[in-house]
Amino acid sequence: MLCGVIASPERDLGQVENLLEDAFGPVDLRSERIPFDQTSYYQQEMGDELVREWVSFEKLVQQDAIADAKRATNR
Repeated sequence: MLCGVIASPERDLGQVENLLEDAFGPVDLRSERIPFDQTSYYQQEMGDELVREWVSFEKLVQQDAIADAKRATNR
């Protein structure tokens, strides 16, 4: 499974990653943080100068569980 995390630069993404690991198991790869400046869609809700990080997990998610995984990450 792969998650794209968008956050303010001040946000502790380690804490977010821990929550994701609780839900989906151990992380196997993570990207560098990169600026998320392609759109202003999240600006009003989350502020300026957002960053993005991609995180993948060792365990694959079955196709019929993808919708549940999406709802869990939205919470």
